[in-house]
Amino acid sequence: QGAIQYSFRLDFVLPSVSTVELGGQIGDDVFLNGSDSTIVATLVDATGTGLDFGEGGSSIIVTNPTGAIISSQTRANGTNQLIWEPISLPTDGSADGQYTVAITPIDKAGRQGKVVYWQFIYDTESPRITASSPIVLSQPVSYIPGGLNQFSFTVEDVGPADLLLEAQTIELIDSSGSAVPATLTYDELTNQLYLTLPSPFARDGSVDGAY
Repeated sequence: QGAIQYSFRLDFVLPSVSTVELGGQIGDDVFLNGSDSTIVATLVDATGTGLDFGEGGSSIIVTNPTGAIISSQTRANGTNQLIWEPISLPTDGSADGQYTVAITPIDKAGRQGKVVYWQFIYDTESPRITASSPIVLSQPVSYIPGGLNQFSFTVEDVGPADLLLEAQTIELIDSSGSAVPATLTYDELTNQLYLTLPSPFARDGSVDGAY
């Protein structure tokens, strides 16, 4: 008989991104080298509307250091995951650098959730040893007199990933295939590694041989 007025509120929960795997890795600092550059984004549809994986729907866009979009193939697992794979990425160092990943979740009602951004470092060039002592890098065999007590190596990373000196390894192997006890230290200022023996090699010929 008379109009009755009610108030109500609609809470629309938008689709979202729950996890992102970059080359099988999860984290803020991800380094890819071209062996596996697949990106897997897991999306969440909290309303049961269904996620849109068709044209104009949920997407993964990857741009290189210059801002250009990387050619790719994107597919869905049919339920909640979007999988991105590059068509080709050079592995000669020309494409190395920081890449940006933009993931946009969209449901079948056309509602777009928050765009999530991730970054990864693409680095295809291996680190190298640029100097050593007393070993001579330009010679297949180095002849070292008695009294040896330390090796030093200078290392550098050609690509953008940079080096963790504490992660480097050096091992001295004797002619029988056994590791010689030694201590590894490093100098971050000079990128040098030092392998120091507990005592200098004897000069009486008792430890002579190929190492």
